[in-house]
Order: sequence, then C-alpha cells, then structure tokens
Amino acid sequence: MKKKNLLCLVLVAAAVLILLYFLLPRSFAQVIGGGFDPARVDQVDVLLTKIDETGDHTSTPLQEEVSRALLEKLNRRRYFLLPGTKPFWEITLGYEVHLGFSYNDCTEYASLFFCGDSEMDLQRTGRPHHRAIRVSGDNAAFQRELLELLLTAEQEEG
Repeated sequence: MKKKNLLCLVLVAAAVLILLYFLLPRSFAQVIGGGFDPARVDQVDVLLTKIDETGDHTSTPLQEEVSRALLEKLNRRRYFLLPGTKPFWEITLGYEVHLGFSYNDCTEYASLFFCGDSEMDLQRTGRPHHRAIRVSGDNAAFQRELLELLLTAEQEEG
C-alpha cells in the first residue's frame, strides 16, 4: 500500500511539474534558451513578405537602434511555451515576418516567425524542432506593434 501511495505521489508531482513548465510565463531570453542574452545580439535580420498578388518581400539587417528598440519590445513581454508545433498559420497581418537574431559572435542563431496568428514560431541553432510560443496579453496587438516598428524602419531606410 505504501508503494502504491508513493507511486501516485510521484506521478502527481511529475504531472504538476509538466503543467508548470508550460503554464509559467518566461522572458524572451528564457524562451529562446541556450544562454541567449539580448545584450549580446550582434545583428537582427528581418524578412518581410507582403501577402498579396505580388508576394513582394524585403530582407535586410536592421540598424542598431532599430534592433535595440525591437529587442526592448520583445523583452518587455512574457511568453508561454506551447506543446508541439502548429500545422496551419492564419495570416492576419498582411505580412509574414521572420526575425533572425545572431548572437555569441554569430555562432548561434535564433529566428522568430509571426503573421498575426495567435502564436509565434521560434527556432534556435542546436534545437532541431520549432517551438510555438504565445505572448502574454493581446498577442495580435503586440504583433501589429512589432510590424509597425519594422515597416517604419524600412520606410526610413528607403
């Protein structure tokens, strides 16, 4: 009887730990993992793909001040890990946005993808699988805010 109770207790503890892993909010650096430090980001690349009949896209590294503003916005929010990957993305922003973060003197790379859907997609070197994440608060408004920053920076450069 004692072994059965102990086994039940271990299973309940394991279930609680698994739930906490997915339910506790994390910082942007914690979501990326692997010792990611936003202060050490060497370069931020952005690929904006306009979803229309032309399919125009632009890819450019961001200027340092825009990179810092973007990282500040990303760092101010909390994120939730979601189990698995999402098979279908609903594009509600009118753009697909891919952000690439080079860090640790360009030996590592993390990318963040979003398109206005309820989730964002994260991938990092050394981790073969994508990770779905959700931002705390109004995720759609946050993604629009990031896109506006990127479009403004693109217009100022052009």
